[in-house]
Order: sequence, then C-alpha cells, then structure tokens
Amino acid sequence: MTKGILVILLTASLVWGQQITISGQYSGSGRIKTESQLLLHQSTFETGDCSEWTAAPWGCNIGDLFINTVNPNSGSYSMEIYYHAGAGLDHTRGLRQTISPARDYLHIRGYVYIKTPTGDIDGVQRKLIWTANNAAFDEFSHFLTSDSAAGNIPLRMASNGSIPCGITSWSDYSIYTINYDTRYVIEIAIQMNTPGVLDGEYWLWVDGVERWHGTGRDFRGSCTSGIGSYSLGYQVQGDQATDEYRYWDDVKVSTGYIGP
Repeated sequence: MTKGILVILLTASLVWGQQITISGQYSGSGRIKTESQLLLHQSTFETGDCSEWTAAPWGCNIGDLFINTVNPNSGSYSMEIYYHAGAGLDHTRGLRQTISPARDYLHIRGYVYIKTPTGDIDGVQRKLIWTANNAAFDEFSHFLTSDSAAGNIPLRMASNGSIPCGITSWSDYSIYTINYDTRYVIEIAIQMNTPGVLDGEYWLWVDGVERWHGTGRDFRGSCTSGIGSYSLGYQVQGDQATDEYRYWDDVKVSTGYIGP
C-alpha cells in the first residue's frame, strides 16, 4: 500500500500524473516536509458536464446538481448543488471519484461558495468532502462537514465508525468557522493511522492558512485499506429545514500540499 497523504485540491494547473516538488506546510509530527507531489485528480467543470468524475450517482445537469455559469471561481463553469428544505429524508447530491491505487496520505482541495439559506438556519450538517476506502463505504468513511448556524458555518471533521474495522465514531466540532456569501479555498490532508494504533492525523487549511491539526485519530481501525474514493457535496440529513445553494470549482487531489 502506498504510504502518503491524500490531498484534494479545488484548482487546476497540473496535468494528471505530473510530479512536482513542493514544500509542505505541516505542524505537529512533521512526518512530511517536502515530497514529490503526484496529482491524482482534478476538475475545473469547464467541460460543462460531470465527465471529469468517476460517477454522478444522483444525476448530472438534472434535478438538483448542475454544472453551470452561475458562480465560477475561474473559467466559465462551477458545480451548483441545491439542498431542499424539509425533505424528511436524507437529501443526497454530489459527485464521486475513485482513487487508484488507494492512498494512506493525501490532500483534497476545492473552492466553495455557500449562499445564505432561505428559511430558518437549522444547524443540520451538510457534508463538504467525504472520504472512504471505496465507493461502497464498506470498511470506513470520514468527512469534513458543515453545521449551519445563524450567520456562520462551523466546520467539523468526523468518522462514521466501522464495525468491520473496529472504529468508534468520533467528531471534532467547530474546528474553524466560515461565513456565507464568501468564496473560500478549503484543503484537507489525511494521514491514515497505523492499523490498530491511534496515530492518525489530519490537517485543515482555509485560504492557504493552516487552521487545525488533529492527532491521535482512528481513521481505519484494524483495517489496512487506504483512501480509495472521495465525494464532493453528497449527503445532508433529512430533518433539515433550509433551502441552500452551494457552488464548487477548481478541485484537485494530490499526494502533497497544494495551497490556493
């Protein structure tokens, strides 16, 4: 298995598979300072569709997910996701990408703009980036999500737990707060734990500044799989009471720090 960090970056300047040397910006353990960076995935949405992604499980350019010209970060297009109010069931919309081979360490970065919702601000979580061992989520999954509040958006990193891998679910609440009607570049990095050891780490950068570094985390329990899939957008809890639009653009995934 490849030992490394998963980076999801939401801008586009490299060619897939191109390697560059880049200085990392990490605190804590300092396991990785400088490394050869491999771009694993990127999406600028400039194709006007979802062809840059492995799957659009709930449809593309239909329903509530559109690649359009409403609010791009660069170029002409971005991905718009519309989350409905009062659905009563989980409202699931987003895109999914396979990472092969799976990675123990990587970064994910993207530009996101969240409009002020209509209706009451409900506090219900809406996932931003969801990582897992594969598209079936059959061993483990973890996610960066937002817990909407009046006037701002607290971010949270969490694990769903796993019976097969022996992971107890956990959440780190309010690791950083962003605002509505503002464009941010958000990047996370995950260092998977040694199987059976609580030594996993993750990092959060917002607008190129490290905002959080979590240590001693259990990402895969006793399992040995790396991160083989990630989703952008995706699931919202069904008891939400707010209509909300989110716009994503310039997404990248890499084996090293990317930055704005």
